[in-house]
Amino acid sequence: MKTFAILASVAAAMLTTPAFAAKPIKDNPPSGLPVCSTDNISVNILGCSGFYEGNLLSGSSDKIKGQRAGLKAIGLDWDGKFANVTKISSLKGATTVDFSKADANPLSALYGDTWLGLHFGSGAGFGEDVTAFYKFDAGLKGISSFLLN
Repeated sequence: MKTFAILASVAAAMLTTPAFAAKPIKDNPPSGLPVCSTDNISVNILGCSGFYEGNLLSGSSDKIKGQRAGLKAIGLDWDGKFANVTKISSLKGATTVDFSKADANPLSALYGDTWLGLHFGSGAGFGEDVTAFYKFDAGLKGISSFLLN
């Protein structure tokens, strides 16, 4: 099973975070921006792409090309449609991402190959407004939540 999830806003010391889950495409991050790390979240990351400048997860149609490129860089050729994407709009200061509390298409657990988009707002320690994409294996038992590091 393939899942794409997007956490759209992790701001000011990880104050907010949105998440999506569905089927998604690489663009190298612009120079001068930090590079994402497999240590950014508490699951075993298989790959990451970014950081990309700005909030690529804002829901704006002009951001889909960047989302597709970021996801393709880590092995997911997404069609750009959000109908089956799980989205968490904000963590409201929390650092635990719980997909059962998603704003759109909540899930009791994630299983198998999973792609995740995270937007970090100003103050999160990665520069001004950046987005990264991650791939991890949620396994056969699945996971319902994880921590932002």
